[in-house]
Amino acid sequence: MTKDEFIIKTVGIPWKNRASSFESCDCFGLVKLYYQYVLGYTISAVKGYEQGGEFQRVVDDNINLQWCEVDNYEDGAMAIFYTHGEPKHIALCIGGAKFLHSHGSINKAGKVEVVQMRALKRLYNDVTYHKLQAFL
Repeated sequence: MTKDEFIIKTVGIPWKNRASSFESCDCFGLVKLYYQYVLGYTISAVKGYEQGGEFQRVVDDNINLQWCEVDNYEDGAMAIFYTHGEPKHIALCIGGAKFLHSHGSINKAGKVEVVQMRALKRLYNDVTYHKLQAFL
């Protein structure tokens, strides 16, 4: 599946906590789907993620071990957004200063959308960019 086909297929999918399918997904679930269907790589299980582990712990114990921070926005990279130093959201860099992300919460319905960089930077006060070690 190409990146563009993936975007078309996923935009509008409902947000669901800890889900990772074409029926529903959360922000990290969307990243897992992208890597599997576009890049042909299955991201190894993230300890505590599917069991609802605290997002900060999932990032510290897993993502930081499997992913390497890169200096700038890069097409295909994962962006982690922070509020006051705590990771709060993940999105995919899809080129043209745009992100593909699944945004919602237990209390507020959401869906997969394409947004401009400036939209997410208004919601969060910091962002870092990461590439999976297998793709460095």
